[in-house]
Amino acid sequence: MTSDPNVMLFRIVPAVPGLVVRDPITREPLIADGEVKPMSTYWTRRQADGDVLVAPIEPAQPKSSANNKA
Repeated sequence: MTSDPNVMLFRIVPAVPGLVVRDPITREPLIADGEVKPMSTYWTRRQADGDVLVAPIEPAQPKSSANNKA
C-alpha cells in the first residue's frame, strides 16, 4: 500500500458477484469482500463503468478495556 498521508484510501468492492476486477499494480483480482486501495484514476474509471463500488473506510472502533471501569 502507500505510506503517503495525503493519499485517500477507499474500500473497493466488485459491483457484481463473480466479476473479476484486477488491481492495476499487482494484476491480482480483487477479493469478493473488497479491499482497501488508494483512490486513483483507475478506480475512478472502474466506478464510472459500474465495475466496482467505492466506499470510504470506516474508522476503527477503539477497543474497550476491562481495566477502564469508572
